[in-house]
Amino acid sequence: MKHDIPKHRAQYLHFKSRLYERYGMRINRTRYRELCSCVGPGHTRVLEKQSRRVWILLMEIDGVRVPVVWDRYRGRLVSALPPGSEAEFSV
Repeated sequence: MKHDIPKHRAQYLHFKSRLYERYGMRINRTRYRELCSCVGPGHTRVLEKQSRRVWILLMEIDGVRVPVVWDRYRGRLVSALPPGSEAEFSV
């Protein structure tokens, strides 16, 4: 059986599961929207621009610095990268 879920829902579920898996943080849809709205100057730092659509950012979530994958076109957080992975990116 094929699961047809919208891209934005899949990105939310992926981000939510990776954030819990790698940092032990649980978030709901409201908190996810708050985090997405915080992306921008003063709240995040660009670590790498992988393409026109995908950027790697460093943001602080509940006092923890978390490298995240940001989908610029959809305005969505896609994934939380493993702790310490920000050192792999050139600033």
